Amino acid sequence: MEKVFVFAVCGRAQHTRTLSVALDLLSRYSRVPALVVTDPARNEEPVGHSRVVEVETPPEMDHARAAIWLKTSLHRILPPGPRYCYLDSDVLAVRPGVDRVFGAVRGPLAFAPDHCPISEFGPYAYDCGCLEAMRTRTGLLQRMLRAGDERLAPSPELAEAKRDLDALTQGLQFVLARRLSWAPGLLGSLLRGLYWRYFLKVLVRGRFVWDQETRTWKDASGHVLADEGRYHDLLEDVRQSLGFTFERDSFTWRDQEGRAVFEHRCSHFQEAARETFGVDIPDPDWVHANGGVFVFDHRASSFLDAWHDRTMAIFHEPRWAVRDQGTLAVTAWDFGWQHAPRLPVEYNFLADYHDPKVIHHGRLVFSTEGKRRIRPRFVHIYHEFGCRDWTVWQEIEKRLAG
Repeated sequence: MEKVFVFAVCGRAQHTRTLSVALDLLSRYSRVPALVVTDPARNEEPVGHSRVVEVETPPEMDHARAAIWLKTSLHRILPPGPRYCYLDSDVLAVRPGVDRVFGAVRGPLAFAPDHCPISEFGPYAYDCGCLEAMRTRTGLLQRMLRAGDERLAPSPELAEAKRDLDALTQGLQFVLARRLSWAPGLLGSLLRGLYWRYFLKVLVRGRFVWDQETRTWKDASGHVLADEGRYHDLLEDVRQSLGFTFERDSFTWRDQEGRAVFEHRCSHFQEAARETFGVDIPDPDWVHANGGVFVFDHRASSFLDAWHDRTMAIFHEPRWAVRDQGTLAVTAWDFGWQHAPRLPVEYNFLADYHDPKVIHHGRLVFSTEGKRRIRPRFVHIYHEFGCRDWTVWQEIEKRLAG
């Protein structure tokens, strides 16, 4: 069976420029042809690719809806016969072996998993107010923490040394310790303690000094860079003002009811799926599919028809977000495909810039929450595309320059 990669893009120049990066990298690692499906009348800049399928999208739609219309119509636009792999334009090939995605899962259709359960994703697909409430909570906390940082900051001439110290200590706490999360109870504490002592003796010797008596970090000249007591005072101020407490073992802020402040889980999307489409999604911990990469052929037409039709329907529902992932989840449960085999995460690794659980070990090798290391073939850069201060993007640029 013939194999073809396919992109669907239209509208703003930002999207066609992102596509150019994706096509460049794909050409370096793949021997499979790639098609671009687009509506040229909408594009601010032309698509710079030799194999383009031009399609007129519904004129009444804005660019965002038109791009989704193209994506969910691919099975109607493209000729039957080949096995296709759709890629979002911010999904980047970074290693050899990308062509193996076509055979990674047998069957007419396969998606890769998302990184969160449906109850956490729901507020992004359906406007129930929970996401805004979470942002209000986190906004209050972040303002207090920023003000606290300003109060705790050392003098300007010590600022650079403090940033270096923060990078080292946070790297230890949030990266090295997470690798030991498998260790139970006392054993885990002992191992983390050994890492801490190794860090103190080897990594910072000569640059920074930990004063056990005063519980302060100092530079080599004895200037105080960080005072643990003052940090504890800040945590107490937050507790008294907002009722939020910091859980050191899990590095989690919790509200008065013990809920994680920076997490948002609710059942409103599931209720909306039942009310709008009559489809029940009973499991709040079910991890839905991510629509950024999927493999399909003509045998999946009935599923893809239903996904497209439901997505077009929610365009007219004011509380449903303009996106296709919520309707993909609904369609999966409607067809009984909620537990269908998924593409391995290596074919759509979600490199979340804002998630501290996503650890980049360099050279585009990742892990999440102490789990096995992942060497993805496709990396999904859906935040901070092009951010040159991010080590992930720095590795992408090395591949572009190679």
